[in-house]
Amino acid sequence: MGSLAMTSEHSSDRLHKKGFRRHARVGEALREVIAMAIERYVDDRRLGLVTVTAVDAAPDLKTARVLVSVLGAPIDGALEVLNAAAPVLQREIARSLRMKQTPRITFFGDATPERADRISRLLTSSDNPEGQA
Repeated sequence: MGSLAMTSEHSSDRLHKKGFRRHARVGEALREVIAMAIERYVDDRRLGLVTVTAVDAAPDLKTARVLVSVLGAPIDGALEVLNAAAPVLQREIARSLRMKQTPRITFFGDATPERADRISRLLTSSDNPEGQA
């Protein structure tokens, strides 16, 4: 009886891990397609250099948050352009990936690069508290 409980527990863990891996693969596939589609279909001077850093798809895959980092342009303008272009990008997702339904994508700025830079500067200043070179 104890072995049955272990078996079902282990199969549950396997299913959970398998679902997580699938979710991660879908997110990565979406990231790649969206990045290529932005490069190919979105031409706006307000965009700057855009990097799609991550895609966080909902478990039901109906929506997805697309995190982007932007260089050479204000993030607000770039997000406005990208969110306006979302229907075009969603069509490209539908063409490129086999999914029951294409997630509705929304773009958000990824603050990770700025946070990493700030932490790096804080660490550098703490290594050199007197501001000496």
